[in-house]
Amino acid sequence: MSQMSQAYFNGFTSACRNVFLTSSIALALFGYSNTFKISSSIDLIKITSMCILIFSILYGINTVVAMSRYIKKIKTYNTHLSPEIQLDLWTNYVILTSCYILLIFIILCLALRRFLNRKL
Repeated sequence: MSQMSQAYFNGFTSACRNVFLTSSIALALFGYSNTFKISSSIDLIKITSMCILIFSILYGINTVVAMSRYIKKIKTYNTHLSPEIQLDLWTNYVILTSCYILLIFIILCLALRRFLNRKL
């Protein structure tokens, strides 16, 4: 069980990294859109970046839910855990990732509001 748990946690860490990377790309793309001269290009790039942010949020939610379920399963079925399985730290990582996803969601709402206000 120990090796499988470590592999699962490594997968969680990798998925979190993907969330951080995709959201960073989306935010960079959103800022880069202002360098275009044609307004239709600006709009297309901003819409694309918001879609990438939505993907990042959904990917992160899926990651957090999967890891939370796995932690709950370990707590329920394993009474003897090896020392390298530190569920309290794993739970902290889930909470930190959840906070990051909430931050991305707030940024998405602000970007969407700004985009819509500019169009109206």
